[in-house]
Parts: sequence; C-alpha cells; structure tokens
Amino acid sequence: MGLISWFTGLFEKPEPEPLVFGAQLRCLHGSQDTYLIVNHTDKEIEGLPVACVTDRVEFDNIMPFGECYQNGYCRDLIELRTRWDNDKPQDLLLNGEEVITTESILICERCGGMIWAVISGQDGKGAEWLTKDLAFIKMMMEKYPRLLEVMNDPNGSIYLTEGMYDIAMKFLTDCWLNNGCNMNLITLFDQSSPEGIMMRNVMERLLPGLDMSGIDKFRDDLMMKATVNEYDHIKDWNVDRLNGTMFALLREECERTKKRMEEDSFYRWQEEHRNFMYTLSDAATILSYYAVANKGLGSKKPSGGTKREKGGKQNIGKTKGNDKGSTRGDSKGDSKGNDQRYRNQEEPSFRNVHFKKNDIKMVDDAARKAGINRDEFRKVIHELKQDLGMRPNQNFTFQELLEIAEDLKDE
Repeated sequence: MGLISWFTGLFEKPEPEPLVFGAQLRCLHGSQDTYLIVNHTDKEIEGLPVACVTDRVEFDNIMPFGECYQNGYCRDLIELRTRWDNDKPQDLLLNGEEVITTESILICERCGGMIWAVISGQDGKGAEWLTKDLAFIKMMMEKYPRLLEVMNDPNGSIYLTEGMYDIAMKFLTDCWLNNGCNMNLITLFDQSSPEGIMMRNVMERLLPGLDMSGIDKFRDDLMMKATVNEYDHIKDWNVDRLNGTMFALLREECERTKKRMEEDSFYRWQEEHRNFMYTLSDAATILSYYAVANKGLGSKKPSGGTKREKGGKQNIGKTKGNDKGSTRGDSKGDSKGNDQRYRNQEEPSFRNVHFKKNDIKMVDDAARKAGINRDEFRKVIHELKQDLGMRPNQNFTFQELLEIAEDLKDE
C-alpha cells in the first residue's frame, strides 16, 4: 500500500448503515441526543425493526432534544418535515418506502435544526435503554393512575387534583423502599435515572417551600427545615442521604402543606397559579415516552441479535466504533447484571448530575472566555461526549469546559 493510499484510507468514509429501533439521533440545535422509535416490524436487522423515511413523527418516532439553541424547549418547538432525506437512493424498501441510514437527514421546519444519526442502533444498546424507559413509564401508568397525566401538565397540581396526593405519596414511598430506604440525594438529580427524574419532579410539586432547582439549593433548604423542626439533632440525620429520618421530615412537610391547602384560600390560589415548566424540561424525554406508552407503541424488544436479514446491500453488522460505546450503555455494574439506574448501589458521579444550570450557556461562555468560535466549540463538545461514552444528558462542569476550550485555542 502506498503512502498516499494509506493516508487517504485514514479518512475513508464509513459505509452507511440502516437505522433501526434505538438509533441514537442528534439535532444541531439540541442540547441532548434522543433515540429513534420504530413501530412497525416489516423488516429487521439484528432482531430490531428497520426505519424508513416516514418514521419522523414527533413524540411518536422522535422524542425532544432537550433545550433548543433557538431559545426554548424542543418539546414546545419541534416541528419536523414529512420525510427523511436520503443523499443517495436506497435499494432496500419497506412497503415501497426507502430505508434511512446514518447518512440520512431530517430537518426541523420550526427551528431549521438538522437531525442525523450518530449511531445506527444495530448494537442494540439504544433499544435496550428505550425498552427499560418505556417499561418504567408503563409501570407508573399501571400502579399510579393519572400521576403521569398530572406531571405532564406544566400547571398540574398534586394537591388540587382529587385523590392525587395519596397516589403521589405512594409512588415516592415505593421508590424509597425499592432503594433500601437509603438513597443518595444526588440520585434525584441524575439524568440517567428515570426513577430519580420522576421522584424529583413529584417532590417539587409536593414541596413548594423547598428549592429543587439544584442540588446545593435543595440541601440548604433541607438543612433549614431540619433545624427548624429539630431533625438535625437526630442521630442518623444526613443531609446527603434520603434515609428514614429525612423521609420522615419530607412526609411531615407534605402533610403540613396539604393542611394549608385545605384551610388557606390564598395558599390554594398560589397553588393554582404555579408553573413547573423549568423542572418539567428535565423530564421532557421521559414524559414524552408517556405518550408513546399510552398508545401502546414502542413495545418492540431486542432479541439479542439472533435474527438477520439476508440479501440486499444493507450492512447488517454492528455499528462501527462500538468500542467507545453508546452514550447510554455500559453503566457501572452491568457486568454483574445490575441496572444501576434503578438500584442506585453506587455513588453517582457528579459529572452524571444535571444541576439545572443552562448547559448551553456554559458552553458558550467557555468558548467566549477562551476566545474561540462558539458554534465550532458546541460541535467539539458533542463529539467529545460521544468519544468518552457519556450519556446525552451528562454534562461537563464549567471548569472542564474552560480547560477544553483553552486546549483547543492552544492547538
């Protein structure tokens, strides 16, 4: 092989791969990735349904991409074109429609964002996580009726919805018991845990006197409540642990709030006019699955890669670059068969925690301070998170972003 052939081979474009259920999607204007849901089984690769150009329906095939760089939340803005665009005609058809691949793009009509797949989904990791998230939502729908409906409403009140207080308290109690009655407080701010996300959103609506916009503010308010109610003198009180003592304090605070709602008309008026859109944005993707589960869709589960399609030109191998892993795969403890998102047996990393800061602004501020191009830096951060195997919602601290920006400037 000649030197030129060797050198150009390093930059050889990989073969496009058909997208399947669980493909990891990215939007140029979005703050987080999401995963493709395919609701038909006309053709499969590795036991997973293959997607076609018409699999583009908002909140059905494609969930929101977090915050939108065009100033707003994707769940309120997303408006997709009627079809994916293929750069080249595809030989593989599904009911007369072309399949989509890692070279296909989809445009958001509202914001102009370009959507593409960073991973085809053929490794099965995206499908596995999607299936678990959907299973969690379906479990909530069955065990805690109407709770998700209230949580999906930016103005939904647990206290003012008949019978909802008892249902919400049962949800929190069950989650607490399932985690051994001793949870790390950071778990409530861990964006990789649908259980933690929903617990925090439920608690925020139950506890208007506590600021849950960030872990530090929440801890400060907990310490104040503990001091006022003399819980801080109890032997096992620990502001970082949701143990028996803290749970008793929170339950007492909920009961006190419930009583005020019943007796104080002004307090009820305040509750009627509360808006939860800010924390609701954290749960946007999880709550979007509520609509999917409510339709009975997205139920296709990976078959462990035993089924393959024969013939045709499609690439039926695993996604290239799997050594790096999907951003939602390989959580600690998986080798033991444990799902850490639900068991919380390990201390969550602070890097895995979403602190309610404007992550987009942090990226831009770091780029501005280092004197580098903002748009290029956003792309670098997206790619770096992918290379490090970070989940879409995992974030760098501002100091880490600044160090990365300074390194890029030096180069």
